[in-house]
Amino acid sequence: MRTSKVDAAGKAYYRCGETWYNQVTHEGWVCYSEVFPPAGLRVGSLPKGHEVIRAGDRTLYATGDAFYEAVLDGAGTRYVVVEPAVGTVLNGYRTERERGSRCGRAVTTTTAISASSIARRP
Repeated sequence: MRTSKVDAAGKAYYRCGETWYNQVTHEGWVCYSEVFPPAGLRVGSLPKGHEVIRAGDRTLYATGDAFYEAVLDGAGTRYVVVEPAVGTVLNGYRTERERGSRCGRAVTTTTAISASSIARRP
């Protein structure tokens, strides 16, 4: 799987699939720690396996660790990491439990962003 590096807010982020990492040094070893990407980070493509969901009048693209929104800039369509506001209703968003369902069918729900779901973010 290919890894890409993206700089945001003076910090390097690495994406492998849909997972984001920061490089850290621990006791002389270079390691990579899984992180949530920061809001505002822009990428040229969405991770494979993303879900398209509706949040009010907005179309968002969801992965296991981020929400993206399409924006147009001089380079064409890019995707920016966004944090939906508390109380935003996400139509069609599957929870982690539902995505891991063993019944072989996709289950969609209407989920609202809550303060507790945001508080879990590092």
